[in-house]
Amino acid sequence: MDHSTFAMDLRPLKFCLLLLCFGVVCSLATPVALAGRPPEKCGSFCLQREVTKSLQRMRFQRESGQRLPKRVDGRSAPSVLRLRGLTGSVSAPSVSVTNSSYAFLWNAWGLGQSDFAYTKTESGKTYTLISVTNDLSYTFGSSWTLTLGAGTAASGLGTITDSSGTFSTSKVSGSAYSATIGVSFGFFEILVGSRTNSFTYSSFTSSSGTSLSAELPVSGAQSVFGIGFVF
Repeated sequence: MDHSTFAMDLRPLKFCLLLLCFGVVCSLATPVALAGRPPEKCGSFCLQREVTKSLQRMRFQRESGQRLPKRVDGRSAPSVLRLRGLTGSVSAPSVSVTNSSYAFLWNAWGLGQSDFAYTKTESGKTYTLISVTNDLSYTFGSSWTLTLGAGTAASGLGTITDSSGTFSTSKVSGSAYSATIGVSFGFFEILVGSRTNSFTYSSFTSSSGTSLSAELPVSGAQSVFGIGFVF
């Protein structure tokens, strides 16, 4: 038997081996029933893995008070939106202070704006000071929350009125800090906190062009109360 004849006799054997390999690969790639039973979708190892993931999520929420930014399986967790409004005021025979703030929170971080109004009458002079701050906050917790915030003066208006006339300015600088505790009842939220303001008004001028070199600082803390909505 020459070499060409020997090669031709091996062709049926090679073809059978090729079919056998193809059948093995298909059996590995396609889940088939063994001994008449359907393939299991999730065995004991799979169940243990899912239970471990759930325990990890629960432990994270209990320790941090935050919802998971991402689930263990890689999918994004539901986002939490909060809309809040707070106000507070202090009144005395010669002084009146009012704070109002509004905030939008996405998960833990929040952006907002606050209005500050101060009126005081003393020694024949009336001081009227207004400022607006842009606020940034961070919230800890879920049902019970603690929100810490800070703001910086964005705009304002100050006037000093006495017998000689009115001096006004729009130049204001300063900052504000707040701490707010909240408790949620479903989609409704009750808020209570404190806000500390510290502003300085300067460059007062009159309508005739007369200017005041002195600066007018004002500071203090007030309690604030409000409500919020959780989505």
